[in-house]
Amino acid sequence: MISLICYNLVYVCNVLACHSSLQEHPFTDTIAAVSFRAILIQATDELEYDFGEHSEFTADNKWQSHISFYTTDDDTPLFIIYGKASDRRNVARESALIRALVYIDEVLGFRIGDVNYARYLFRRRDLQIR
Repeated sequence: MISLICYNLVYVCNVLACHSSLQEHPFTDTIAAVSFRAILIQATDELEYDFGEHSEFTADNKWQSHISFYTTDDDTPLFIIYGKASDRRNVARESALIRALVYIDEVLGFRIGDVNYARYLFRRRDLQIR
């Protein structure tokens, strides 16, 4: 598994998105999208945000996905990230996930890394102190 600490997030997202094009079914998530969602879940847990994913059909007969982010105690979105419109729903969803991760990393300044590895280091340090 690639640790995002070692690589530029945008580069990793682009590489995984290219490899995910091998999966052609238009309504199932690509392997990359599942990975991106797992990373997004870890990051939003750390930020104490909730998120909801939505896909809709545009006036141009394309799919567009967006992800709304909330605090855990409010139903009003803090921000909404839109993905690129596409003929395929899975591509639109993947685009929204990539843009959300980049936004969290670059705009919010939350360094996305292997969250589980960071937890391991903290636990290991706590055990050495005792």
